[in-house]
Amino acid sequence: MLVQFAISLIGICLFTNPVIRANPVGASQVGCSHDGRAYNVGETIVIDCDNCVCEPGLIVCPKEPSCPRKCFFKGNHHQDGDSWRDNGTCDTCSCNDGTVVCINKDCSSSCTVNGRHYDVGEIYVKNCEKCECLGYNKVKCDHNFCPCIIGNEIVQHGEDYTDVTDVRGTLVYICTDGRISEMSDNRHG
Repeated sequence: MLVQFAISLIGICLFTNPVIRANPVGASQVGCSHDGRAYNVGETIVIDCDNCVCEPGLIVCPKEPSCPRKCFFKGNHHQDGDSWRDNGTCDTCSCNDGTVVCINKDCSSSCTVNGRHYDVGEIYVKNCEKCECLGYNKVKCDHNFCPCIIGNEIVQHGEDYTDVTDVRGTLVYICTDGRISEMSDNRHG
């Protein structure tokens, strides 16, 4: 049976991941099994980095693991010593021998956009828009259209550009939010 604990102490949350060391699946009376492999009674089985022993229908491991355990948090596996930011809560979390420790952080003073963290009032550029973090993961962006670059010229959104370099006639392009499209072809021949 799996049991998970959640303890909250002054801004720290602990989530303990239980490690199952016994109760093998498909064990017979003569030995035991682990990860689909059968073992004989008395045979040593290495689980994580613990040396466990097969007893009839049971795998016996040391009470205390001899190596740091991994963590499982919100669908992701983390190695012992890993640190990460929980974008859903703004918390900073770390894995410590199978236990996830998260330091609570107030989201009111920050925003997380595409995995990147911004403080309230911080301005960043997304495409051609200037965006500002308002806190509580809310962002305000000014809608600006991207210009186009044709040759050595900058053409603003909505403006057209006439290419007169072809001796057969002209090509007229229009700039739409950073994309150039042909508006008319006046070439002959």
